[in-house]
Amino acid sequence: MSEQIARDYFEFIASIGITKHPGSMAATRKLIALCHIDREKYVLDVGCGLGATPSYLAKTTGCRVFGVDLLGKMVAQSRARVKADGLEQRVEFRVADARDLPFEDHQFDTVISESVTSFSTTNKSP
Repeated sequence: MSEQIARDYFEFIASIGITKHPGSMAATRKLIALCHIDREKYVLDVGCGLGATPSYLAKTTGCRVFGVDLLGKMVAQSRARVKADGLEQRVEFRVADARDLPFEDHQFDTVISESVTSFSTTNKSP
């Protein structure tokens, strides 16, 4: 799938408020356990989509979460979700490319990514 086709597809699903999450929340819960995410952690969610995982993490573990997604529509939907859940103090979002993240080294305790690597391409221009 070309990068533009993928971007158009995800822009469309963001506009109607759906996202891919093949493993469901059961997979997310398993990931949380495997990564030992708790209240003390600062988590980066790469490819946060509509913000379901960041919101869930903040609600269930009390950790702080920063979500990034390539698409502004996904980030806007994520911010709306977190606001509706009353989690603005624990969760932030930014538009960013997973191949060039705008963060300092060692800023996060844990980095997670669900259902993202299958959609990334390697032909990013320098």
